[in-house]
Order: sequence, then C-alpha cells, then structure tokens
Amino acid sequence: MAAGPTGCGGSSSAAVAAQRATGAGDRDTACVPANEGVRASSVRDRRVVRVLLASSMVRSAGRGIFMSVLTVHMIRFLGATAPQAGLVITLGSLAGVIGAYGFGRLSDRIPARGILVALALVECVSFLGFAWSPTYLTVVPFAMLFGPANLGSGAVRSVVIVRDFQGEERVALRARTYLTMNLGIGAGASLGAIALISDDPMVPRIVLMSAAMLYLVAAGISWHLPGNAGHRDAPESSSATNDPRSKPSRDRRFLALVALTTVFGTHIALLEVAMPLWITLHTQVPRYLVTVLLVFNTALVLVLQMPIARRCVSAWQAGKWAAFGGLALTVGNVSMWAAHGRGSALAVTALVFAVIALTLGEVAVLTSTWTLSFDLTPADGAGAYQGLFTFGWQSGVMLGPVVVTTVAVTHGLDGWLGVSAPLLLAGILFRVLASRLSRVAPER
Repeated sequence: MAAGPTGCGGSSSAAVAAQRATGAGDRDTACVPANEGVRASSVRDRRVVRVLLASSMVRSAGRGIFMSVLTVHMIRFLGATAPQAGLVITLGSLAGVIGAYGFGRLSDRIPARGILVALALVECVSFLGFAWSPTYLTVVPFAMLFGPANLGSGAVRSVVIVRDFQGEERVALRARTYLTMNLGIGAGASLGAIALISDDPMVPRIVLMSAAMLYLVAAGISWHLPGNAGHRDAPESSSATNDPRSKPSRDRRFLALVALTTVFGTHIALLEVAMPLWITLHTQVPRYLVTVLLVFNTALVLVLQMPIARRCVSAWQAGKWAAFGGLALTVGNVSMWAAHGRGSALAVTALVFAVIALTLGEVAVLTSTWTLSFDLTPADGAGAYQGLFTFGWQSGVMLGPVVVTTVAVTHGLDGWLGVSAPLLLAGILFRVLASRLSRVAPER
C-alpha cells in the first residue's frame, strides 16, 4: 500500500522513515533529509523486528505448553472429565476472542510497549495459577485471563506492523512472525511432552511454572520495543476521528473481509482436530502417523510461508491466493476422506497428499487475509481494525472443532464436502472483494 503524501518536497517514503525514527506522532508532517531518515529508520526498524520476533517465539513456546499440558493435567490430576476440561478451554477461548478486539482498540490510545509488557505479565500470572490450582474449577478464572492476554497480544503486534512498516514489509514481517510462532509452539509442545509421560503430578506443575517464566522473559523482551512503536499521537483536528474509515464497524469492505476470515479460520481444525480423529476412527494406518503428519505440516509451512508471502503483496495477488487456498483446502479434504477403507499404503499416500494440499491452503489463505487486512487498515484506527480482524479469525478457529467433529468426521464424504463448500465459496468471494479493491485503491 502506497504511503500517503507528506507535504514535503522529497519522497513520501523518506519522510515516513524519518518520522518513525524521530518518534513524532504524525508521519505526514516529517521533513528531514532522506539519507538521514533512512539510516535512522533502518536501525529502529531492525530493533522493532528483533523484539517482535523474539517475543513471539518466547510467547509461543508458552502457548505450546498450554496446548499440550493443561487439558491432560486437568483430567489426570485435577478431577475434570474430558467435557469439563474442554469447557474450561472453550471459556478461555471465548474470553480471548472478545479481549483481542478490546486490546486492539486500546492500542489506538496507549503505546504498544506498555500493553505487550502488561499482557505478558498477565500470562505469567495465569500459568502460575494453572500450576497451583487445586481443582479444575479454579483453573477457569486463570484461563479467562490467559485467553484475552494471549490473543490480545497478537492484535497489538499487528498494530505495530501496520503503523511502523509499509507495503510488502508488512506481509513479510507478519509471515516471519508466523514462522517463529510455529517454531515456538513446537518447542513448547516438546517440553510439554515431559509432563505427559510422567505419573507424578509435580512434573506438569513444574512445566507450567517454566511457561510462566517464559512469559516473564517475554515481558522483558517487549520492554525493549521503542516507546513510540505502533503509536500515533492524537490528530490535531477531529476529522480523522470522525472519518467513517477509522471505524471498522462502518467499513463494509472490512466487515466483508472479517466475515470471510471467520470462515477461513475454521480450517485450522482440519489438521489439528479432524485429521487425528479421522485416522484413529476411520483408517487402518498406525496412530503414530498423526504425529508424523503434523511435523510434516510444520516443515511445509516453514518452506512455503516466505515464498508465498513474497508473491502476495497486493489486493489482486491476495485474491488469487485466497481462491487457490479455498480450492487447495477442498482437495485436501477429499483426499483425507479417500484414506477411509484403503489399504495402508494407499491410505498413507492419500493422507500425505491431503496434508500437502491442506498446508498449501493454510498458507495461502493466511497470507491473503493478512495482505488485505493491512491494505484496508487506516493508521488512525489500526487498533480497532486489527482487533476486529483478530476477533474474526479467532472466532473461526474457536468454531472449527465443533464444525469438523459434527460434520466431517461423522458423515463421511458428504461431511467432508459440507466442510469444504464454505471454504471454497469464501475463496471465490474473497477474490471478488480483492478484485474490486484493486480497481479502486483505498485512501489511507
């Protein structure tokens, strides 16, 4: 997305870079020598990138421990049944979806550094609560603290990316952040495996406390973010505040994007929930193949993310990738179904092909939604916009397990096609939306 006019005689990109380096509030009023601005900006921007990537990695390691340990810990040692443990996690996720929007809006008023540090400390306290809760009921308030803090931090990081970077930089940095998050979750889940193989209740408590310390480290890392990162001073006039484009609830294009993003978000459950259940209940392949395929998925994401991100930097390209992603997810779902009732060799082949297709679809729809969300987000309302975008995506992620377990896993081919149809339609509609936006570029 092109930078707006600066009101200076020089290039707009130089002025924007200088403005970021000096920390002033309104980028459009910066008039400094271009070379000086670029040098200062490059140093500052590298610092922002390092902090965002490092904090994302550490926080995601804690998230990996949360995903791999907490549910089992509640069932084995805190007296919860599987449905009760699932309800605790769901309540935390619901609070998180709401909190993501709230903290996004808050970042329009408060600098990102303070919010990210505070949220990391809340996550630290939450894990201490997980570790020392005597029953699963006492886990509930801590889960409802952790959810908003965890998802809210993601929304705030997106605000920093929107306000501190331009065009292709945004998508590339968001892709790198996603890669570090995947690596962090994998590392955390590996540490969490220690708790799963022990019958001593003290072991998962120690692992959960180690996660609390990770969030303490994340708070320290976030403190090194420049104080003005992701922050804009209030405009001198009220025109920006009254501009409907600064309020996502009045932006029909962005609301359409959020709706499509919610549909796309449900696909996360295809690999995380549907595939393990399908392999266990409907195929003859060894169950350990689930772990192998999930590792394969992670490796493919690492290989595919940056090449696709470099090819998805405009609305037109985002539309093409979203349509491709919807088709790839559909092909992956049909291939997953094809593993049913086959011999081991054919079933494994079908499952490997399914993971390849689903991973291509995953990366394609993720990258395309990032690109369009950044293009449609105005700097003055970045917090509200990115908070609502995170709300939409995470709502889909939260609904996904219910959709795939009640439709795909239980109704065979009809079920897999039923899950695929909304994803395929969302890809087509996304391309229509992106095509319209590419013809009339929004003024931001």
